[in-house]
Parts: sequence; structure tokens; C-alpha cells
Amino acid sequence: MVFNAFSQLFMLFMKHEPMRPVFVETEKYEEGFTEHYNSYVKPHVESFEEERQKAHQKAKFRTMVSIPIILGTIIITAIYSWDTTNSSADQLKGLGALIIFICAGCSWWVMSAIKTYKQHVKNTIFPNIIKFLGDFDYRPTAGNLAYRHKSSHIVPNYDRESSQDHIKGSYKGVTIDVFESKLERKHYNSKQKRHEYRTIFTGIMICLSMNKSFNGITILKRDRGRLLNYISSKFESLETIKLEDPRFEKIFEVYGSDQIEARYLLTTALMQRILDLAEVLKSNKIECSFYNDKLLIMVPLNDDFFEPGPIYEPETFVDDAKMVLKEMNLLFQIIDTLKLNQQTGL
Repeated sequence: MVFNAFSQLFMLFMKHEPMRPVFVETEKYEEGFTEHYNSYVKPHVESFEEERQKAHQKAKFRTMVSIPIILGTIIITAIYSWDTTNSSADQLKGLGALIIFICAGCSWWVMSAIKTYKQHVKNTIFPNIIKFLGDFDYRPTAGNLAYRHKSSHIVPNYDRESSQDHIKGSYKGVTIDVFESKLERKHYNSKQKRHEYRTIFTGIMICLSMNKSFNGITILKRDRGRLLNYISSKFESLETIKLEDPRFEKIFEVYGSDQIEARYLLTTALMQRILDLAEVLKSNKIECSFYNDKLLIMVPLNDDFFEPGPIYEPETFVDDAKMVLKEMNLLFQIIDTLKLNQQTGL
């Protein structure tokens, strides 16, 4: 985390040419957004550009202050620990911990200026982008939402949750509920003799309501091996599902409570959409669960899902808008493929 933060700090000192706030429609799903952009987004560009420049300058100043502090700490620590005869192992560990603590503290101090600006973007700009899609609501912060999907069988056991970027709305009568989540499990560190939290999932959860009628549960995952152990120990009632298309048989692992029901749900078109989703979101470990008339999709991600552009570049919010529209359009395609708005049965 510290390395990523300081790699961003390096970019603070690069110069970028101003950009024009012009949205050019290049995709079919962007049709009509130019007018929406000019009405709801562009009027904010000038004021946010001023705020961005102030936050940028503040971050650069804090970086210039932090660098000598960090270098001075490293030099003093190196001189102190040079004579190893007078330095015990515990002292050296303590000095190493001090360096890490100061680096982390300086990084937090610098990044806090950037975080304040980006949070303002999320509070003001992102809701205006989402408004174009119709009956949708965007909230930068979210409560504990993952617990609602415990019965899906793919949400791991966790002790602490941190969720954000909650989008909820409907498309063709299908409810869409999307949020970014970080799940942690508490464990005991025997070396440090204390309890710590270990991250077991970070990414987005996508829940879609279904009008297709089914009674059981079907789980789909691309990653092989680990799922087999997970299923055998947790869900002995689920059986291996054989897919009709051999291409996807090599890619997916599928388990469920009913063979016929699983094949009815997992069409070739659906699985292709899931692969498309994995490609767009750059995640090859997507998990899906059909349960309680819902489809839950868990997508592990290393980067934040809805994140404003870098503070060191002039901001027009054009790229942000294109990112949101592209990702939401893919969700709409999944709904169209599944025909979730149609009432059907086995």
C-alpha cells in the first residue's frame, strides 16, 4: 500500500496539458449522453478543476516536506545501527518498524489531501453521471451489505466488512444492487501475540433479481481446485454439474443442487457474458450464485471500482463517465441475455 501511494506521489510532479471538457459519443449506449454531460456534469468542471489544483499543490507541498523527514529517519537509523555490536536484534527490528511507521504516516498525510478532493467528486459528480441511466441511486458510502447474501454460499465467512460505492436501481423491471466491499477475517498472530484482521475478499458484489423460477442453488466459478475443497467441506449436498458446451467445461467449475435446473440457468450466452464481464473488469476469478430468485456475482478486484481520475491530470470527468457507462451497460447486457425481466419456468 505504501509503495502504491508513493508511486502516485511521483506522478504529482509531472506536468499535463489542459483538456477540453467535451464528451464525444463513441458507443451506442452513450447516445444522448453528450446533452446530459453538458447539462449536469460540465457546469461543475471549472469549480472542480480549481479544487483539484489546490489539492494537487497541497499534496506536492506535503510530499516535499515528507521526503527529507523520511530520508533523515533512514540516515539516522542507518548510523545508529551501523555498529551491530551495540545493537540487539530487537533494537534493529524496532528501528525498522519506526521507518515503516514514519513512511506510512507521511504517505497518509499526503494522500489525505487527495482523498478529500476525490470524495467530493464522488458526492457530486458521480450521482450526476448515474442519473443518465434512469431510476438509479448512487451513494459513495454504504453500510454492511454483504451479510444479506450469506445464503448464496459464495460469500466467505468474515468478521469485518467495509463497503462503499453503492449503486441501486432497476433496468427493465430487474433490480440491480452493486457495491464495492472489503471482507476481513480475524485471526491470531502467534509471533506478535495479538489478533489481526486478514483480507479475504476485496472487489465488487453484483446482485440481480430474477423472474425465472427455480428452487435450488447453482454456483459457478472459473478457478479450479480451491472450489473443490471449499464445496466438499461446506456443501456436500451440491453435485458437479456437467456443461453442454465443451468450451466452457474447460473454463468453469459448476456445482448445484439440481442438474436440470443448472443447465436451464447456465446458457451458452450467459457464460459468454460472464467472460466478457471478467475481461472488462480485469478479473479472472469471478464467482456466481443463483439462489432465492437472485443472481449474485462476486468480482475480486485489486483497484477501486468507481474511482475518480488521478489528481495530477486536468479533470473533465469524460473518462469517469465513459467508465461508468461501460460497466453499467455490461450489466444491462447480462440482464438482456438472461431475459431476467421475463417470467419463465422450467
